[in-house]
Amino acid sequence: MLVWSVGFIVRAVKPGGSLTVKQSGGGSMFGRLYVRVLLGAVFIMQGVVYDGTTSGLYFGGHDESNENLDADGLLRASMHALYAMHFDLADSLTGHFLASYPDHYLAHVARANYYWWFSIASAPDNFKKGVFAERVRKAKELAERFANGKMRAQPEILFHLISLSAMSVRYEVMHANYLRALSSGRQAIGYISASSGEEDSYPGFYLTNGLYNYMVATAAERNYLFRMFSLFYPPGDKLRGLEQLKLAASQDDFILQTEAHYFLMRIYLDLEVDSQQALYHAGRLTDIYPSNLIYRYYYLLAYAGVYGEERVLAERHRFRRLVVEHNGLCDAQRAYFLGLVE
Repeated sequence: MLVWSVGFIVRAVKPGGSLTVKQSGGGSMFGRLYVRVLLGAVFIMQGVVYDGTTSGLYFGGHDESNENLDADGLLRASMHALYAMHFDLADSLTGHFLASYPDHYLAHVARANYYWWFSIASAPDNFKKGVFAERVRKAKELAERFANGKMRAQPEILFHLISLSAMSVRYEVMHANYLRALSSGRQAIGYISASSGEEDSYPGFYLTNGLYNYMVATAAERNYLFRMFSLFYPPGDKLRGLEQLKLAASQDDFILQTEAHYFLMRIYLDLEVDSQQALYHAGRLTDIYPSNLIYRYYYLLAYAGVYGEERVLAERHRFRRLVVEHNGLCDAQRAYFLGLVE
């Protein structure tokens, strides 16, 4: 299951339709403290990619049409397939992208996103740790080389370096490598500082800076030790962060819209405890990507928060039917999603 927000808050639907909140995530006190610090300070991005254009939605197509796509087209086609949870198509697209552009950092970004999405749609044991980490490492190396020390003049690369550093944080936290996670977190914060105030010229920064502003302020409110820790970094601002995320959700780019709605949904569900707002953003996601079972699952949780246990039962049966009939899942993924509502 996705683990997100301060303190590893996880929500689950129990038999009979009841909604519970439980704490998860073991490890030492030292480990748990740093997990909270890192998850609060550095937004844990699902795998954000944005090419800075407003070219709209690309729905993929047959293999022969994909052969003619440039790097940006392959990136967008790959992300659409992932958001729709068409993993076979995404595997083909990202594999072709990497083979066609082995020295382009976006090819490695796309492939890392494929491994990430495939893993979060199944049990943790299925996570392809080594190949994911290698793709992220290679993407960062190529992006930094491409920027050649002039990231402010190349905001797209700066945006991706923020995203890749955040992905590194989440990967290291998942595997209890807290010192490495802290290092990646500091790197991400440095990139974010360089992007501050550049949102109007590059809308992708509404997402990254909005997440940083909200999460840092929230973590400082809830944890005294983090409040002291955060004195060494740019301060956050919850209201400004939410405003920036809503601006990101209002952009024309489908990738930026999708990521912003996802994080607003999770913030309102887990942190602001506003099920009505969470349901709005979940509804936007499921309207566009009805086959995405992760979005459907969080829609179910928000729906339960708004309408109560009596009405959530029918939605839970609808979710089960979607899982059974979904043609993009392997057996392990199907069993995983069915297990979420058992």
